[in-house]
Amino acid sequence: EKETGVISRDELEEQVKELFDANFIKKDEDQRRTLDKNLEEAVSFLINAVGEKSERAMSHRASVCHSLNNQRSVRTQVPDECQFDGLCRVLESLLNGCSREPGDVATAKMCM
Repeated sequence: EKETGVISRDELEEQVKELFDANFIKKDEDQRRTLDKNLEEAVSFLINAVGEKSERAMSHRASVCHSLNNQRSVRTQVPDECQFDGLCRVLESLLNGCSREPGDVATAKMCM
C-alpha cells in the first residue's frame, strides 16, 4: 500500500474548499470542464490523504474533518450534485480509513 507524504493543513483545506466552491455552477462548457477537472483532482487528493491506515493519514483525517467543520460555518450548502458526490466519496474514504485509535474514533464521530 503506497503511503502519502506529509500534507499541510493548508493544502488539505484548499482541496476541501473545492467541494464547496459556489463558482462551480452557472459556467459555460469550457469553464465547467476545467472546474470538473479541478474538483476530481481535489477529491482524488483528499481520498488518497485520508484513506490510508497510517499515523500520517490519521493526522490528515483530523485536518480534513477540521476543514469540513470550518467550511460548514462558511457555506452550509454544497452548490452542485458533482460536488456533493465528491464530498460523499471523501467522507467514505475518511471513514473507511479510520482505525480504532481514540483520535480516529473522535474524527469519525465528528464527521457523522
